[in-house]
Amino acid sequence: MLTCSESMSSMNSSGNLVINSDLSLLISFFLRGLLNSPLLNWVSSNFNSKLPPPKKGRSLRPSLIAAVTVMVVIATFATGCLRKEVPEGKGSLRIIYLGKNGFLISAYDGTPVSIVIDPFLPISEEERSKLPYQIPVSPSSLSESDLVLVSAECHEETLKAISKGEKPMFILPENCEVIPEERVLRPRELKLEELSLELKDIRSERGLGYWIRVKGIEILYLGTLNYSEELEGITCDLAIVPLTGDLKEKAKVISLVNPRTVIPCGFYTREDALKFYEYVMDFNPESEIVLLKPGEEYRYPE
Repeated sequence: MLTCSESMSSMNSSGNLVINSDLSLLISFFLRGLLNSPLLNWVSSNFNSKLPPPKKGRSLRPSLIAAVTVMVVIATFATGCLRKEVPEGKGSLRIIYLGKNGFLISAYDGTPVSIVIDPFLPISEEERSKLPYQIPVSPSSLSESDLVLVSAECHEETLKAISKGEKPMFILPENCEVIPEERVLRPRELKLEELSLELKDIRSERGLGYWIRVKGIEILYLGTLNYSEELEGITCDLAIVPLTGDLKEKAKVISLVNPRTVIPCGFYTREDALKFYEYVMDFNPESEIVLLKPGEEYRYPE
């Protein structure tokens, strides 16, 4: 899994673009030291002594440096780009991007659990035609989920289609009244031990987000939040960040919770994503950023 801006980018095994600052810094500092190192001088002189003299004006030294550079890059990629280690004892998650600010998060360690966040899956062709991407799943395919969380995307058509299943319960903002009250949970905190699931809603004057712990992995879905005092003291492994409003403020919030991985969503241009990446690197350079297209899947941890 690798990364980054225009000058350094790559794909992980699932084809997801991942942005991480450690790689370029490592190679840069390594090569600066390598260029003048006694080791390279010794290798170069011994290597050159065993070959015919190079043509006038040419040297084998650049070729040797290039070969070493390639080996460094391969070795660095193979070790995972110096990502933060995942603590032992945690499960694994399958995360599917549904488009806009929507996600399906599933865990299969022990009792299966699935959570849908801010789904926006229009059924009508008129609404679908206005989107810059194809809807990856039908809302009815989510009707066996355990829990549906809504921060701001109270899309009536989508939520009613999901609610046709008997299983899902819904956590909704107060102004979202499209689901029968008996299917709606309104706790500030929720703990379902049989699903290894904990949840807290996080509020500010104009925003709502969710902190989730599932199978030991902590997720922050920032939703419509910028800063909130309720974020103080919260930690997370994974942060999902809708790119609306002030991107710099969003990045500052991310620095408070120090996630291993950040998944931005709700952006329509590469420029927005790269600008957000730059802000995150300013405030929290150890985080990696994963960019998903609607319908793409990401496994955490890989």
